[in-house]
Amino acid sequence: MHPKYKLIEDSLGITRGALYREILKELANRYGLDTYQIEQDYLYENCLDKCYPLDPYQCVPQYRNMIEDIINEYLISNSLADKNDIIATKKYQTIFSKTNSKTDYNESYLNTEDGDNNE
Repeated sequence: MHPKYKLIEDSLGITRGALYREILKELANRYGLDTYQIEQDYLYENCLDKCYPLDPYQCVPQYRNMIEDIINEYLISNSLADKNDIIATKKYQTIFSKTNSKTDYNESYLNTEDGDNNE
């Protein structure tokens, strides 16, 4: 999520903390979540005094998906990413993709951070 957050921060000129606050407000607005209670429950269940703003949401797949949807929709609606961009989708091109040839995969893989160019 860091690259997505960075795109939004740079486009709006805001800090990561401000972005997190906006995400929490949107979770409350869009999904009716009681973000304060979720945080308090997380702190209690994990015997913590404090946590990062999104920690209570990262360990729950449903919440994580809600946040990803909020971020992806923002990126697409503000032309920071195309809906087919890898950054705005949860699907990745793999060696098992139907429309993928060996040459296409090798070229795309070698042009990524994870790919090692052994030439």
